[in-house]
Amino acid sequence: MASIIGTNGNDTLYGGGDDTLTGGGGNDIYDIPGDSSGVVTISDFGGIGKGINPSAAVIAEVDTLRFSYDDSLNAENLLLTQKGNNLEISFEPFPLYSPKVILQNFALENLDNLSTSTGAKVNLGNILFNGQTSITDSFDVFNANSTQSTVFNKNTVTFLNDLNNNVNGFDNSDDVINGQGGDDKIDGKSGNDRLRGGAGNNTLIGGVGNDILDVEYSTGNNILNGDTGDDYLNAGASSGNNLLSGGDGNDTLYASYIFINPYGYGYTASLGNNTLNGGAGDDYLNAESPKGNNLLSGGDGNDTLTTSGVFTYRADPNFISSGNNTLNGGAGDDYLMAEASSGNNLLSGGDGNDYLDISSIPTYYDGIFLSSGDNTLNGGAGDDTLRAEDSTGNNFLFGDDGNDSFYLSLENQTVDGGKGDDLLSVDYSYYVSVTEGITTTFNPTNNTGSITAGTYQVNYKDIERLNISGTGYNDNIVGDSGNDTLSTGYGGNDTIDGGEGDDVLSVNYNDTTGGITTTFNPTTNIGSIKAGTNQVSYKNIERLNILGTGYNDNIVGNSGNDTLSGGASGNDTIDGGEGDDVLSVNYNYAAVAIASTYNATTNTGSITAGTNRVSYKNIERLNILGTEYNDLIVGNSGNDTLSGSRGNNTLTGGAGNDRFVYDFSGSVDVITDFGGIGKGSNPSATVIASSDTLQFTGDQFTALTAQNLQLTQNGNNLEITFEGSAGSKVILQNFKLENLDNLPATSSRPAIGNILFDGQTSITDSFDVFDANSTQTTLFNKNTVTFLNDLSNNITGFDNSNDVINGQGGDDIINGLSGNDILRGGAGNDTLIGGAGNDALNGGAGDNILDGGIGNDSLSASSSTGNNILNGGAGDDTLNASSSKGNNLLSGGDGNDYLYIFDAYDYSYSLGNNTLNGGAGDDTLNASSLPGYNLLSGGDGNDSLDISGFYYNSSDTRSVGNNTLNGGGGDDTLSAIRSRGDNILSGEDGNDFLDVEDSEGYNTINGGGGDDYLSAFFASGNNTLNGGAGNDSLNATSSTGDNFLFGGDGNDILTGGNGNDTLYGGDGTDTFAFNGYSEEGIATIYDFNAANELIQVSAAYFGGGLSIGSLSANQFTLGTSATTIAQRFIYDNSTGGLYFDQDGSAAGFTQVKFAQLSAGLSLTNNNFVVD
Repeated sequence: MASIIGTNGNDTLYGGGDDTLTGGGGNDIYDIPGDSSGVVTISDFGGIGKGINPSAAVIAEVDTLRFSYDDSLNAENLLLTQKGNNLEISFEPFPLYSPKVILQNFALENLDNLSTSTGAKVNLGNILFNGQTSITDSFDVFNANSTQSTVFNKNTVTFLNDLNNNVNGFDNSDDVINGQGGDDKIDGKSGNDRLRGGAGNNTLIGGVGNDILDVEYSTGNNILNGDTGDDYLNAGASSGNNLLSGGDGNDTLYASYIFINPYGYGYTASLGNNTLNGGAGDDYLNAESPKGNNLLSGGDGNDTLTTSGVFTYRADPNFISSGNNTLNGGAGDDYLMAEASSGNNLLSGGDGNDYLDISSIPTYYDGIFLSSGDNTLNGGAGDDTLRAEDSTGNNFLFGDDGNDSFYLSLENQTVDGGKGDDLLSVDYSYYVSVTEGITTTFNPTNNTGSITAGTYQVNYKDIERLNISGTGYNDNIVGDSGNDTLSTGYGGNDTIDGGEGDDVLSVNYNDTTGGITTTFNPTTNIGSIKAGTNQVSYKNIERLNILGTGYNDNIVGNSGNDTLSGGASGNDTIDGGEGDDVLSVNYNYAAVAIASTYNATTNTGSITAGTNRVSYKNIERLNILGTEYNDLIVGNSGNDTLSGSRGNNTLTGGAGNDRFVYDFSGSVDVITDFGGIGKGSNPSATVIASSDTLQFTGDQFTALTAQNLQLTQNGNNLEITFEGSAGSKVILQNFKLENLDNLPATSSRPAIGNILFDGQTSITDSFDVFDANSTQTTLFNKNTVTFLNDLSNNITGFDNSNDVINGQGGDDIINGLSGNDILRGGAGNDTLIGGAGNDALNGGAGDNILDGGIGNDSLSASSSTGNNILNGGAGDDTLNASSSKGNNLLSGGDGNDYLYIFDAYDYSYSLGNNTLNGGAGDDTLNASSLPGYNLLSGGDGNDSLDISGFYYNSSDTRSVGNNTLNGGGGDDTLSAIRSRGDNILSGEDGNDFLDVEDSEGYNTINGGGGDDYLSAFFASGNNTLNGGAGNDSLNATSSTGDNFLFGGDGNDILTGGNGNDTLYGGDGTDTFAFNGYSEEGIATIYDFNAANELIQVSAAYFGGGLSIGSLSANQFTLGTSATTIAQRFIYDNSTGGLYFDQDGSAAGFTQVKFAQLSAGLSLTNNNFVVD
């Protein structure tokens, strides 16, 4: 906290924290940092005043607030609030944590930013926003007594007064209108408007367009109408009763809490009874609040409605939503949530597949917040999901029409499934408050039943399927007439009766201390599953799902289709029994690799990983997850799922439709017997019965899609990779590319194929494969991925189609035509033509020609061994020949292009002599750290050319060739920093920047026309710097070579280095600068004109008490040495030598000759300037 007082002049005062600033007279600038959270008070701020033509007297006293360091501090986010006699200035989105400024004794009507573009007489104002040096963002302010009905200007920020305004914006204008203290009615009209209500009871109308309507922190009763468009209506942290109507469009309606800190600590809640109407469109309605009774109506569309409680972070309190809220989803697939609520809520989904939830929510410290109210949930028509987990109230859940799902736990719940095939799921397995086992009842006559565990009970009717999870006590569970899933194994001696239907018993004894033994009597359909002291006795169970232990399990399935697992360790014996049984084995954490066997004649096999072993029989399908080592996994005769996990694995599926899962981890998997779809588009039933699927999963850096799929025939094997996934590969042994395919659905069958891409569960992305002997010249389908054969193809894509065409081993000519195409050449000498559209071309191996055509294209010859030609064509293109070994020609063409050839971290790459032509546009050409002799030409435009070296070790920068860089027309940047070759850099026309800093070679730098900057800073070679026409700066500071600097035409600045440099100023009035004296070299100035030219010296590096500015007469002398202690510079007019003596005639310092001029010059102290 400080009190800062200015003068009567034009002062700049810097405020931050809780400072008080007084500028005094004049035009003062008050600089306020954007990251300041304090309150700055200004006692005498001078405003623009009312009107658009301030007087000269006002202009003389106008002050400026300058907000810095934060781009969000702009006119649109500016908040101006009159508080009595003072004006408060702050910003959204966090007005409590953005800078706040108080202007004492200042009226809002006197603040303004005027612009001649909006009719003012001057460009003058009171506020500069971040990065501005002059008034750019204008805004308008109503006079205190103004009653006008429209804003002043279109597309402008406007601040109203404290009256009850009725104000309209403009049509087809993005208006920002800020209310103040009155009851305002503001209509934005058409355009993307931002309307703020301020204090009072306000009505805000957005009109057509994507509008923001804001009354946050309001205490009034407000009406917000978004109208047509995707609108955001905000009544957050308000205490009044607000009506928010979104209208047509995808709207967000918000009447909930607001975090008072950008990091989410603490909040201000909304307390009123609000009504939120979404209207047509996919809307988001949020009235999460602690006390209000809110009505939320989604309307048509897929809406999200929430009145849930709020869970905050850190040490701030959470709050339960205590109001009695009504949520109506309306038509569409809606989400309705009243989680962590203590109120009595009504949730109605309406038509559509809706999700209704009154469950608990987690908290940061305290586990969960339970819902405690008595709620009613009505799903309505459609397949709905109704959840009331962790709810302690007496809830009623009604599914209505459709196939509904109910999820419950705790307390007394009543469920009516209504029409349809409904599922009731009750889970008592993890509640510590449950102290008794489950008992169930069921009356098949009226389809009613109950599920009880101590004091907890669920009563249900019209439920077709049950999913019940038991407790750790003795459960007695009876299913209903449908297909039930009953789970137990958590402890105790349980009795399970599946009843009628196709029932599943799921048993998990993973936490027991002994292995499993099972019994089954197929005649009575009765069995038991025992592990230690725990036992499950069952009957009328059609299918078993048993998860084994870490001990030696002996598991026998029943007569149905069972899923059995022997656990992660132990020596297990598994007999599937009758039915279509699945054995799951997960040895992912085993210490050694898997070895497996299978005998198809006896349908027996084994799976071994070190001391762990599963011996099985009567198993129809295997599901095996391998180790991180090199596994040998063999399937059986059924439809198996085999995953090698990490490691280089060998997988054999056997007969059936097998699925091989490859998790991207840099490994190589070999599949010995993969079954392909085969040639053609209508495979036979026999082929389909033996076709296999390869599932790719798990790489967060590579898009595992058909577009990035890479198929390469390598002898008899097919190698499968993805672009950008080095090291990860699947090899299909003895498999031809033409037999791999993904075929779309037809009228007689679904989509079938060989590859599932990341996240897919069924064949979705189709692709086409040419037969090995096909010579066709067009693709099969538009907008499809196609793989050619090894012949030399001449193939054309489709117009207006996004084609992906992959060449193989031949010399292909591939023309994508119009569309956003991806073309890959593969092996061979290929020609790829993108055509119109934003194309991606990758040449592959060989001598390739890549032509992007019209559009913003990406061309790559990366890692190629051939000599490639890349033509970007019109558009903003990217051309890449990094790590290629040949001599490449890259031409950007028209547009702002990026051409680059980087060397990899191996010196054996990028060995060629390359040519990079930018063409017209602002281009970037980069051939950094290459050993070859490269030619870079920027062409017209403001280009950047770079052949700089980068250290790969302490001495090797890699850029060792003799390169030529031509900037062309425009303001160009040419860089050869840390290079080791003898380079030529030519800026040509324009104001160019040429840099050979820290280089070792003998470089020639030509500025050309324009005001250029040439730098050989810290260079060690003998460099030539030629400024050319224009006012140039030539800088060889700290260089150690003997450099030649020629200024050329214009008023130039020439700065020598530590070597024996030669400096020619050329025509014009030149300045010869010395950043220090050197005992290693002497600069020779050949054409110094004492009549008008200067010698500039550095006070910091010369020392000797020099002061910045002019050199005093007593600090200069003619002769051979200093004669007084004040003298510093000595010119010997008989020889032309120029000396410096740090202490004059004193004995402590020996004078140093640092420059050689012509003899007999009329040199005086006026020829020196000190900086």
